Amino acid sequence: MSEKSEGAIRVASPNVHDATFVAWDGNELSMHAPRAYPPGARLEGTLDAHALRMKVHRCRRVEEGRFLVIGRPLDLRREAADHLATLARTSPESAVVPRW
Repeated sequence: MSEKSEGAIRVASPNVHDATFVAWDGNELSMHAPRAYPPGARLEGTLDAHALRMKVHRCRRVEEGRFLVIGRPLDLRREAADHLATLARTSPESAVVPRW
């Protein structure tokens, strides 16, 4: 298995694809994904080997073939929350989830 970069999200359900961490504000998680998801959709996958479940709140196309997906993690374990907080501290933009 190849080494994944930090912030890599592997979505396994409902479709398998890779997404990229964008921001975490302590309540909501945002990521760039190759497809759109409707509000209320539930995603399951992993974030750098931490289990992650998420309910989508909103989604918007940011460029051709990339979508900004924002939602709330479900059943988030402390280790995963700590890892998200660490990723959010890497840059100032990572601590602010976009609003519209």
